[in-house]
Order: sequence, then structure tokens, then C-alpha cells
Amino acid sequence: MDSSASEALSQSVRRLQARTEALGARTRALESSSEDLRAATARLRQKTTRLQEEVERKSDFPPPSDEGDESPPLT
Repeated sequence: MDSSASEALSQSVRRLQARTEALGARTRALESSSEDLRAATARLRQKTTRLQEEVERKSDFPPPSDEGDESPPLT
């Protein structure tokens, strides 16, 4: 193999190594984002459950009386 072919091959290898490193960094960033999203989803599920339980507790009581608070009819 002549020196120009060897140099071209070396450049190709360096470019592939750089692309591989860049893809590795992007993969790590995506994994981190994925973990963040999973944690946020878990928090939202917990909050949703708490809110549903609160709504169920409040629906166990009759609504407050409206007597004396009548508004004039809309015209």
C-alpha cells in the first residue's frame, strides 16, 4: 500500500472514531434525558393518584348549600 492510500485510510479511521465518539456522547445524553422523563412520569403518576384520591374524598361529602346565594337570572 502506498503512502497516499495509507494516509487516506488513516483519515477515514480518524473520522469514524470521531463520529463514534460523537454518537456515544449523544447516546449518553439521550439516556440521561430518558431517565429524567421516567422520573418526571413517575412524579406525575403519584400526583395524579393523590389528586384522584382527593377528588374521591371530596365527592363523599354533599355539595355546600346554595340557599341565600341566588344570583339574578341572566337576561
